[in-house]
Amino acid sequence: MIYLAPLTSLRFFAAAMVVLMHARSMFKFEFIGESDLYAFAVPFFFVLSGFILMHRYGSGGSIKFGDFMKARFSRLWPAHLFWTLAAIILLPIGGAAGIRVGEGVFGWWPTLGLNLSLLHAWSPFRLHSYSFNGVSWSISTEMMLYCFFPILLPGIKKNWPWKILATLSLLVALTWVGTFFPEKSSAKNLNSTSFSYTFPLARVFEFCVGMVAWVFWDSLRMKVKEGVYNRNAFELAAFVVFLLVILVADYYYHKALLVAQVLAYCALAVLLVSIATGGGCISKILSFRPLVYLGEISFSLYLSHQVIMRCIISVRGDYPLLKQLDGVGLFVFIFCVSLAASIITFHLIEGPCRKMLMKAFSYRKDDGGTPPVAIYK
Repeated sequence: MIYLAPLTSLRFFAAAMVVLMHARSMFKFEFIGESDLYAFAVPFFFVLSGFILMHRYGSGGSIKFGDFMKARFSRLWPAHLFWTLAAIILLPIGGAAGIRVGEGVFGWWPTLGLNLSLLHAWSPFRLHSYSFNGVSWSISTEMMLYCFFPILLPGIKKNWPWKILATLSLLVALTWVGTFFPEKSSAKNLNSTSFSYTFPLARVFEFCVGMVAWVFWDSLRMKVKEGVYNRNAFELAAFVVFLLVILVADYYYHKALLVAQVLAYCALAVLLVSIATGGGCISKILSFRPLVYLGEISFSLYLSHQVIMRCIISVRGDYPLLKQLDGVGLFVFIFCVSLAASIITFHLIEGPCRKMLMKAFSYRKDDGGTPPVAIYK
């Protein structure tokens, strides 16, 4: 299997956009421009996930569901557990930056149970989906998308049109359901985006777009002529198309959100196909080892940054040095701390715990007389 290093690097830029978006909203940094383009960073991860899983499993046409889900769980859960516990330890209860819990089904233990089992995004209530470490809703959604992968995979090289249509229809239906609810509500009540933002079924379409993008890439990559000129021309043309379509999507974001979403996902698919084909200057720059490394730790950066931001908001008044920092200086401090935390998490939590979990799953299989599961890389 070809290791698509440039796509790994792209993960870092998407994670950095999420960091910028949250830094602007939480600290009111005026030097970070306001743009709806930040909203397309998280969908990029879902589109990329569909593409990468097809690259890993698409040639076989089928997978063993149990082995597949164990590998994916081992990939996501350790870092999620670590930063959920970090949020519980570091953040206060209540307040603008603290942990928000309610009563009854929104109480501490039901919410924690949903969160640690990666089921919290299935709840349309924000008090569940954004619980503890708010960004982890996307990890819960990602885990549910993995359940759809074995359903979407069979025959996708031929039947992709109706699968795209079916998943798009699902997104349209859930968006329509949202029209029956108010645009804004408390975290305990439903609003217009309750079933179309964090809710996993609303994200199947972009995941499917990523899978189909791989189908196109698989049939196209050998047809692009060799040579620096041809590969550069292909990448440049695709990048121009990506920029134009994403700008149109940005224009329609508040006018026709559904249109903007479809355009953005298609633009991201074009970007993935062109960069994965390789051979041009853009893909070569993205293959630079330091950028690839940043992409490798981007999952930890994504999970860590908001907990760190909320912690800084909570304790800033108690530390004179933090009180003196403002604007660019404060943002650089936040980003550096988040990056350092990501490196530590990647090397001490993600990798080792993933191997431990896979060994545990393999040990159980050995007891049953079946071969161990290979660690997915």
